[in-house]
Amino acid sequence: MFLYPIPSIKGASSGLLLWFNTILPNLLPFIIVSNIIMKLNITDYICGFFRPLFKRIFKVSQDGCYPIIIGLMSGYPLGAKTSGDMVALNKISKSEGQFLLALCNNASITYMINYIGITTLKTPSLQYYILQRWSF
Repeated sequence: MFLYPIPSIKGASSGLLLWFNTILPNLLPFIIVSNIIMKLNITDYICGFFRPLFKRIFKVSQDGCYPIIIGLMSGYPLGAKTSGDMVALNKISKSEGQFLLALCNNASITYMINYIGITTLKTPSLQYYILQRWSF
């Protein structure tokens, strides 16, 4: 940074613009909705539906199902954030939170469709192709 300040400033500004124009618009709706769901305790109803499947496959508690669901729908970093929030609210144990952190911190299909198809390539019609390829 001291030897090449101009390229450093240009790189930092382009990184911030990338975050502001791409990542924030894709993740902000999921963050807001997830926080509302957690504050209103709607997670109990959502987890009740998925609990039998996730308990057998992942061996998680009823409240541990929600970070899996939100992680699959919105990917990182919201899966990790939700796991941390559930530990902070004492809804899941610290060890279960650590397991869910590793499980839920992935790139979701929604992110891939929005980022690749719509934002990067500027071709909304590619979202169906990406969805088809993602699901094999």
